[in-house]
Amino acid sequence: MRSVTLAALLAVFALPAVAQTAQTLPFTQDWSDINLIQNDDDWSGVVGIIGYRGDDLATGTGTDPQTVLADGSATPVDVLANRPDPSTLTSGGVAEFDQIANPVVALQGSGTADAPHLVIRVNTTGVALVRVRYVVRDVDGSMDDATQQVALQYRVGTTGDYVNVPAGYIADATTAGTATQETAIDVTLPADAGNQASVDIRVITTNAPGSDEWVGIDDIQITAAGVSTAGTPDASGLDLAIVNPLAGIASLRYTAPTAAPVALSLFDVTGRRVAAWTATGGQSTVDASALPAGVYVLRLSAGAETLTRSVTVVR
Repeated sequence: MRSVTLAALLAVFALPAVAQTAQTLPFTQDWSDINLIQNDDDWSGVVGIIGYRGDDLATGTGTDPQTVLADGSATPVDVLANRPDPSTLTSGGVAEFDQIANPVVALQGSGTADAPHLVIRVNTTGVALVRVRYVVRDVDGSMDDATQQVALQYRVGTTGDYVNVPAGYIADATTAGTATQETAIDVTLPADAGNQASVDIRVITTNAPGSDEWVGIDDIQITAAGVSTAGTPDASGLDLAIVNPLAGIASLRYTAPTAAPVALSLFDVTGRRVAAWTATGGQSTVDASALPAGVYVLRLSAGAETLTRSVTVVR
């Protein structure tokens, strides 16, 4: 009889690690490293992401995933590892298809996996707004023709309900008989997701009527859409904070030693002034949407006092 060591038994019955550490931005994952997931239900090789089966988060079929907001972390941690068969696998849940031309982790609803989902945990400290991009891929080439809805949600912290992000909703991410449909999502999360020690971002589908199809969640990119720069008053009390340099629109908050209007100027790296305006009231915005991405210098002048800050225009 073959002997089995205690260590081997413990390895067989050990529960996969489910701890998630909030990842700093930028965060990317394209699943090209097929060694990240080696065993079923084990996400220990993947930083920042865990898949859940979503049992009983929804009832029946055809539930709009935008309405499924409850925490799913008490449902089974799920991933079927090293699969070659997105067109024939019908178990539902979360699966890693690493034996196809373009490896991916995918979701499929079922009678058990009522609302399978991926949770990505990020740290947005110092970030004003968070940009989330990914591609939802139909990887099921069978004749199944489910209406496979996919939604994007987030929450601040690691517990409690999620908040739906309507701009991330896909009414049907699949097409029957082919595995070519791709839908790109590019969303900036609401402002409260910025400057947080931990934010959970969830991509979720639900059990569709008929035979559900596998939808891959690929080319994940979570980046800082703007950087929040706290101001530091000078000796006169002049202060300038860059609150949200997002896609060329920089929101500014400032204080001045007098109530007089302040002059603001924006300079490129060569020292050329590319924008100038006068503002009052303690807050203003500058439209730099026509400017290329890059680092600029913002100068505030109030009487004889001047203050400068670096501002990054992102696209």
